[in-house]
Amino acid sequence: MTDIVEIVGKRTSVFVQEREVYVVEIGESDYSLTAIESEHDAVVEVVNRQTSVLVDEREVYVVEILDGTTVVEIGTAGLPGGQGIPGLPGLDGLDGLPGAVSTVPGPQGLPGADSTVPGPQGLPGAVSTVPGPQGLPGAAITTGTAVIDFGAGAMTADTTVTGVTQILAGSVVLATMSTVATATHPLDDLLSDPITVAAHTIIPGVGMTFRGTGINAPANGTYNLNWAIA
Repeated sequence: MTDIVEIVGKRTSVFVQEREVYVVEIGESDYSLTAIESEHDAVVEVVNRQTSVLVDEREVYVVEILDGTTVVEIGTAGLPGGQGIPGLPGLDGLDGLPGAVSTVPGPQGLPGADSTVPGPQGLPGAVSTVPGPQGLPGAAITTGTAVIDFGAGAMTADTTVTGVTQILAGSVVLATMSTVATATHPLDDLLSDPITVAAHTIIPGVGMTFRGTGINAPANGTYNLNWAIA
């Protein structure tokens, strides 16, 4: 025998063996086996506790057990039912585990555009306690004084200074009238009626010649002058 396919009653079962349908009735001490129909596949639905339904090749067989009598009815299969309502969507699955960290660097991005906005000014640096390097020595400056004499009166007068061995042909010579009074010109006279002085001849390694000139009128007497060469 094959497995029991469906329980029809508490003491009655239906099973299928080699496309034959059998009803088994169990008594107090024995059982009876009855073949009720051939070429049936299986019991597919329980109609009630005394009725089962079999399906075979698009034909429907109803097996009823009433007062110990087995009745087999053959019906025509009904039309397919309409599509059922779709079920509710299932719950979201659990998040997957994070992927492993890649050890391969990605491609370098394109260089960004140059900013036209200047950045904020940095903080002032700390004051250095280390002195900077000493500067180059400046050019040597030689200074001196001289007296220029206009005599009884003249618009110009010259005086020559010698002994200036460091003077060169390209040396810069400066000269100004001194406000130190002389025997012929007190301070007030020098301030109200001054003269101009300038070096006009340089003798390298020897000295130079200065010329004084009256501004408003011919000058007379002596004047002191200051000079410097670099």
